[in-house]
Amino acid sequence: MFIDIAMSRKLESVEEAGCVGFAETLGRMRPELGCAVQEIAGGHAAFAGVGSPLSHALSMGLSGPVSPQDVDRLEDFYFSRGSFVEVVVSPYADPSLMLELGKRPYHLTEWNNVYYRPVTREVPGHDPRLEVRDLVPGEGRTWAELVGRCFAMRPQDLQMLVDLFSVTAAVPNAFAVLATWEGKPAGGAAGMYVREHGVAGLYGAGTLPEFRNRGIQTALLHHRLRMAAEAGCEHAVIVTLPGTASERNVVRTGFRLAYTKAAFQRPLPG
Repeated sequence: MFIDIAMSRKLESVEEAGCVGFAETLGRMRPELGCAVQEIAGGHAAFAGVGSPLSHALSMGLSGPVSPQDVDRLEDFYFSRGSFVEVVVSPYADPSLMLELGKRPYHLTEWNNVYYRPVTREVPGHDPRLEVRDLVPGEGRTWAELVGRCFAMRPQDLQMLVDLFSVTAAVPNAFAVLATWEGKPAGGAAGMYVREHGVAGLYGAGTLPEFRNRGIQTALLHHRLRMAAEAGCEHAVIVTLPGTASERNVVRTGFRLAYTKAAFQRPLPG
């Protein structure tokens, strides 16, 4: 598939919708945080609390030029809430976006690889001791605690991750799946549909250390691909950090690199 600005807009729409949905859902659950969303330059800026990994702007410049006034609005949105600015830039964004950021004290903070592939209803066989299924009502918090344990590098990070995944499971158009090994919870994953673009985003997949190297990540991936196909999506997209184990699993499962995008930050003045 040839990747152009229209396709980038579709692929970026999943992460954009996820950040918007997360901020709006968290805002309803915890109004004291002052969560907010604002449309700017064809994309959206989402604020889900100071320092939240989902407080950033996405898809700016994919619908046309970005003006100095657009960047002023972006900065006022975050600075007025006591937060630095982070904007994630697709290489297909209008060049005016990079021109405006270059006039201001932004610095590069992260690269992300965007992978995509067609979805399919076919799910390869796996070890019969492994079961992957959708969550049932009432399992959201249990699932969040499980996936939080999969990702927590330090004990002090666990509560933050559990809170994050608890919100993720409640976002509209999001879905979550659970993997068990011989009936024991072993891993979980999440995703989101953007049906109007025919795209599903897959993210948040984790396996507990004691259950790794048993094909669980691959099974979680194929299960979500089937869910996306059944929901009417044509493509799935995954965003990974370069050179990670997650990226290796994604490539092994038939995903192709669409492009690499970058995150830029401007510190809060003073």
